[in-house]
Amino acid sequence: MNSSTLYSNLTFFAFLCAALVIAGIIGYREKRRAETSLLRRLRDGYGKPPGPSLSPEENREHIPGYYRHHPEEWQIDDITWNDLDMDRVYRRMNYCGSAAGEEYLYWQLRTPALKPGDPRISSEKMRLCDRNPEQRLRYQKIFFALGQTGRHSLADYLETLDALGKRSNAFHYLCAAAFAASLVLTTVETRTGVVALFSVIAFNILSYYRQKNENDTFLIPFRYLLRLLRCIDLLQKGQPRPARRRRNGFRGKKNDAGSAMGDDAGSTFESGIISDKKEEDPFPDETQELAALAKNLSRFRRGAELLMTAGGGGNPLDIILDYIRIILHLDLIKFNSMLAEIRAHREEIDRILTLIGGMDATIAAACFRASLPLASEPELWSAETAGEKESGKNGRAERFFADRLYHPLVSGAVPNSIQTAAHVLITGSNASGKSTFLKATALCALLSQTVSIAPADCYRAPFYRLYSSMALRDNLQGGESYFIVEIRSLKRILDAAEKKNTAPVLCFVDEVLRGTNTVERIAASSEILASFPERGITCFAATHDIELTGLLAECYDNYHFTETMENGDVRFDYRLLAGRAASRNAIRLLEAIGYDSALIRRAEERAGHFIETGEWQ
Repeated sequence: MNSSTLYSNLTFFAFLCAALVIAGIIGYREKRRAETSLLRRLRDGYGKPPGPSLSPEENREHIPGYYRHHPEEWQIDDITWNDLDMDRVYRRMNYCGSAAGEEYLYWQLRTPALKPGDPRISSEKMRLCDRNPEQRLRYQKIFFALGQTGRHSLADYLETLDALGKRSNAFHYLCAAAFAASLVLTTVETRTGVVALFSVIAFNILSYYRQKNENDTFLIPFRYLLRLLRCIDLLQKGQPRPARRRRNGFRGKKNDAGSAMGDDAGSTFESGIISDKKEEDPFPDETQELAALAKNLSRFRRGAELLMTAGGGGNPLDIILDYIRIILHLDLIKFNSMLAEIRAHREEIDRILTLIGGMDATIAAACFRASLPLASEPELWSAETAGEKESGKNGRAERFFADRLYHPLVSGAVPNSIQTAAHVLITGSNASGKSTFLKATALCALLSQTVSIAPADCYRAPFYRLYSSMALRDNLQGGESYFIVEIRSLKRILDAAEKKNTAPVLCFVDEVLRGTNTVERIAASSEILASFPERGITCFAATHDIELTGLLAECYDNYHFTETMENGDVRFDYRLLAGRAASRNAIRLLEAIGYDSALIRRAEERAGHFIETGEWQ
């Protein structure tokens, strides 16, 4: 090689190295820029409704996955979920960065606590997230890096692995052994050995791709589980460590959590966030348990690159390694061993999903609470202690108290207060606020028992099993009329009361039996509503039938919403008032809209005659 050729080669390699360095610097800068942008969005978005940028994927079919795989007897049923428009509530609360967090939040909203100690998001952990923004941002960045599973839940993907049946590596070991034996044979009998070698290589390649094509469809849960374990590594890196002993002999002092912290304690994380030196961690127990669980999956992680990087390179070395992997079936062997580890540690994997999902959901709940104009920590008690909580009204135990209660999805919602030891019957005209108040009341109870957030200045009540019958529709596919759907919906509430549980039933009924005629509706609805107290069911009901206020006066407290007419227009103030509705503005609204005056006069005469005589003209 002459000097000019050597110089040309050195110049080429110098340019190549420079290009690689520049590409690395650009890639690093872009990564840091993306991280900075994410942290800015998370910091600026705290206390604001979540925007589209906080939901990386439009596909959300995976969200109910954890819920489907973790059923509980008294979870919120589909009727109640739809009545309260909980899909919208969920979207409003979904600040989660990971699929695990989104799925856990959904499960939690459908699984209210029924007694002290049941799972629900902790108010104290939310306070720590709110009080320590740098810790919260560190966790959020880790959960956003964990990301999504794809179309389906990890629990669904793991369930599909059962379709693979029992797997053994014996065949793959034989293929590898055959290759080694044929390779040795080429040193003894060259011609025979070469023929055998190429035959074995051809067979191994064909059998490899036949198996690999099947395996590739099942790699998503493997990848997400590896990301979960990587997430645990990052969580561990962020844990405060005891300060080293200084030369002057200072050892550091204990912080509130009991860890030794010196003046220069605190960790710098991969995200670029530096936590406060004595910051309280919201999730010390969770991270400690996650570390122990991850150790059980160390064999799953070991050598995972053999499987996850197969076919991923374009340079000559990668190509050679790929052929070695193919001929020896190395990634197929690793796939089967990782599959065996998943099957052996399903409970640990489920626990990891629960812990990480719970942490992410807790931060989401803290973000949601910070975004509300008014929120408080609910006071809940079990049925056994309900007798000790007295309202002072006829000496009866308090069933429900809310001060300045409002609906968190209604912009500029008018707050209302209610305290009752009985049951509640609400009257008033259409659009006056009855249905919205029922939904706000039900939502307050549900959020209190799931995410420890009451959209009110103060809320206290027993733990309840929650049901509603409000926004029902005809069952066209089942051939059932609205009335049949309605009476089935009410019957399920009565049946729930027959099933023994420590928590009583709280139900919300809007326009009971609206699907039938007036006479039968009043007769039947009065008996159904009266049967709720007899079975220990606390009921909030709204109706247009003013007759029910008298028929149920002994067991229901009457409240109403009203409206006023100003300059020929109707005005609603959405204020809850004691007593039954006394206004007769329905016919006057016809006049405000512009109906014929003669029609309005005849309608008023007919209504007046019925009120005086009880008979229609």
